[in-house]
Amino acid sequence: WQSRERRVAGGSDGEVFFFEGQRAVRRVQPYRLPVSVLLPLPDAVLTVYSNGVCCLVREGEQPQQPRQRAAEIEVSSLPGAPDARMQTPIVGGATWRRSCILLASRTFLLSLDIGGGLQQPRSCSVLLMQPSRPLTSACAHPTEPRVFTGALDGGIRCYRSDTHQPIPERSFRASGGVTCLAVSGCPPGAEASAWLAIGCEDSSISIVAEGSGRYVLRRGVFASS
Repeated sequence: WQSRERRVAGGSDGEVFFFEGQRAVRRVQPYRLPVSVLLPLPDAVLTVYSNGVCCLVREGEQPQQPRQRAAEIEVSSLPGAPDARMQTPIVGGATWRRSCILLASRTFLLSLDIGGGLQQPRSCSVLLMQPSRPLTSACAHPTEPRVFTGALDGGIRCYRSDTHQPIPERSFRASGGVTCLAVSGCPPGAEASAWLAIGCEDSSISIVAEGSGRYVLRRGVFASS
C-alpha cells in the first residue's frame, strides 16, 4: 500500500493491520466480521466486510477514535442493490479508475458507482447473478420476456429472455432449497400478475405473486392434521 515497504492485511475478526516492512505499526477493528477485501486508495484503505459493509479506514486515524459513519457504505441500502435476503458473503473485489468498486459474492457481481465520493455513493448495479448451489428447475413466462430459475440455495432468480440480463427486483428467496418451479398464464397487458408455484426441500408448496414476490399460499405437504 503506497510503497513496497508499506503493507496492509485484514483478519477474520475484523482487524486491519498496517505494516512497515515486517513490523506491525497499527491495528484497527471497526467491525467484528471477517475482512473480505482491502482496496488501497491514496490516503486510506477501503475495507469490505463479508456482510457487504464498506468502511473507509483513513491514514493517521487513531484506533480509539469512533467509526467515521459518513465514510461507510451498506451495499444493500444502495439503489439497484439486490435484496439483502439474496446476498451471500462478499469474497472479492477491485476498484476501477477510482469511480467504481467491483464486489463479488458467491451469487452476485456488483458495481458500485462512487463517482461522487464514498460519502455519496450513487448506485449499485448487478452485472452478473448466479446460484451458489445447483439449479434444479426453470420456467418461462407465457407472455412476457422473463424466465425464472430455482436452485438448492433457495434462490428464485428472474432474467430477461431477450437480453439475458438479471432482474433483481423480481428475484427472491424461498423457504428452502427449490426442487420444482412453475409459472401460470397471464393475459397480455393485464395488470394482474402471473403466479409462481414453488416446491421446496422442506416439503412445502408455495404460491407467490410473480410481480411483487408476495406469498398468497404456503402449505407443508406432510403437515400433520
